[in-house]
Amino acid sequence: MLVEDGEALRTMAAYSDLNPVRAGMVIDPKDYRWCGYGEAMVGGNAARLGLCQVAGHGERGEAAWDTPATAKGMSAAEVYRCWLFEDGKIRETHGDKATKGGFSTEAAAVEKKRKGKLSRAALLRCRVRYFSDGLVLGTKSYVDGVFEAYRGHFGPKRTSGARALREDAQGSLFTARQLAVRAVG
Repeated sequence: MLVEDGEALRTMAAYSDLNPVRAGMVIDPKDYRWCGYGEAMVGGNAARLGLCQVAGHGERGEAAWDTPATAKGMSAAEVYRCWLFEDGKIRETHGDKATKGGFSTEAAAVEKKRKGKLSRAALLRCRVRYFSDGLVLGTKSYVDGVFEAYRGHFGPKRTSGARALREDAQGSLFTARQLAVRAVG
């Protein structure tokens, strides 16, 4: 399917990313790891680039994902999150019950007031899948030490262990990923 940039692309992306919320599988689309937004939240480069395009920040590349650039000082991640909460408001009701899952008007207003910003803790929780996939988390020296101790569990082309955790604005946390291929034991 070919989808035009702008409103059509935004509508299509939001529809896909809001399906797990509407189905009652998750409360927040960031928590569903198999949608584009969930993948972007855990660091997927292709998902981040795609959603930067959706948010109109595509010309700046992946850096636009978490770097404020709009007149309101919002990153592509924040702009897209606000759109999701606005587009995902419950619109169909039957009596007191919603016929489709979604966000309350109040939840959408709270997200708009926060300008789509997530706390450090919320961003780190998005990375939970790396904990279950086999993660080392700590300072750069700790992660590099584990990398050296278990060097044989990493591919031959990998030359270093520690990877900066993008969601950590303080720059003090590092990870080593993709250990689940051959679990450390």
